[in-house]
Amino acid sequence: ETLARIRKTIVTRYTLLPFWYTVFHQHEVSGQPVMRPLWALAPEDETTFPIGDQWLVGDALLVKPITDEGSTSTSVYLPRDFGWYQFEGPYGFTQGGRWITESAPLDKIPVFQRAGA
Repeated sequence: ETLARIRKTIVTRYTLLPFWYTVFHQHEVSGQPVMRPLWALAPEDETTFPIGDQWLVGDALLVKPITDEGSTSTSVYLPRDFGWYQFEGPYGFTQGGRWITESAPLDKIPVFQRAGA
C-alpha cells in the first residue's frame, strides 16, 4: 500500500512538471504569483475574499490541503463563473459558485482543475 502511494505521488509529480514550468514562466514574465488567492481568479465573487485555506496554482488548479489530523473529507469553495473538474478520480464536474464536500482519504489532496484550462 505504501509503495503504491509513493508511486502515485511520483507519477503525479512528473505529470504536472510541464504545468509548473509554465506557471513559473508566467510568473517571470508577468510578475503574477505562482500560488494565488481565490479572489485573484474571481474578484467579483465576494465569497472568495475571506478564504485563506485553499488557493490556486496559476489560474488552473485549485488546491485545498487537509490540515486536521484524522479528517477524511473537507469543504471546498469553487469560485463562480467557472466549472471545475476533480483532478483525481472519479473526475466529476461541478459548476462553481458553491461549497462542496470533498472526500479526502490519507492519499488524496483535494485538487480541482478549472474547465477550459
